Amino acid sequence: MQAHVRAAVERGRKEGQASAAQQAAEQARQKLEPALAGLNQITEGLVSQRQQLRAESEEDMVRLAIAIARRVLHREMTVDPEAILGVVKAAFARLNAREIHRLRVSPGDAQTIQQQRDGLHFPPALEVAADGSLTAGSVVFETTRGELDASIDSQLAEIGRGLTDVLRRRRP
Repeated sequence: MQAHVRAAVERGRKEGQASAAQQAAEQARQKLEPALAGLNQITEGLVSQRQQLRAESEEDMVRLAIAIARRVLHREMTVDPEAILGVVKAAFARLNAREIHRLRVSPGDAQTIQQQRDGLHFPPALEVAADGSLTAGSVVFETTRGELDASIDSQLAEIGRGLTDVLRRRRP
């Protein structure tokens, strides 16, 4: 009988310990659940913020690259007056020469272009006009269809818009 009593006591003790452990685990789970939910929400917020920061930094990098290119090209235009010829040639190649009637550039660039006019293969009727409102590197072709602003700043702005659009389309 004592053996049965000891076995029953032992069984009762084990069941009591198991029940206490189960209750403690349930209480811990109930206490941890809100904390884990909060932690999960914070993690999701950080992931979202990381993606947003990355997208913003990519756009900032595009703006920085364009600003650097602008400074380098403007410096090049200042140091080498004939650098404008490349800009003019590239824009002129995209246009129908018969439709162009005037090329407006800065006064300093107008002098360089007039000196190199033969090498640019302009039609004889094309007027090269010095426009005091334009800065070095500005190139505006007036055509029968309107104006083409092939200025360094305009081209860089267009490149910047294109890159920014590509980055925005890549976002989820």
